[in-house]
Amino acid sequence: IRLVGVDISSSQIEYAKEYCKDYHNIELIEIDGKKLPFEKKSFEMSITYGCLTCVKPKHLKYFFNQIKNITTQCSIMIENDTLSKKYNPMKQKYWFYNHNYDNLFKNENMNKNTLNPNGDTVFVLKY
Repeated sequence: IRLVGVDISSSQIEYAKEYCKDYHNIELIEIDGKKLPFEKKSFEMSITYGCLTCVKPKHLKYFFNQIKNITTQCSIMIENDTLSKKYNPMKQKYWFYNHNYDNLFKNENMNKNTLNPNGDTVFVLKY
């Protein structure tokens, strides 16, 4: 199995390399956060964990479409979905954005599972 991880932070990539040093099938790449450096249909599955929450709203659809473009079967996206909730732990964090994921994924074959009252949510998209 080929595993590839990406991050915009060089320090996080270095930390991950140290953490994963005993696993030789993991490739870790620093990206610019604007374009995913992979060919179309490079992966059967893609997984995000809080990534889309950090994407500016004007770039969200473009970034999501890049993920779809490189993925053949499914995406598992674990994001904070607090747009419609009274309590929003993300509100005070200027680098996080509240997105309407239901709207973003409305044309996808999607399953949604909210994990806790804080809004952490798993979206499984099948292509």
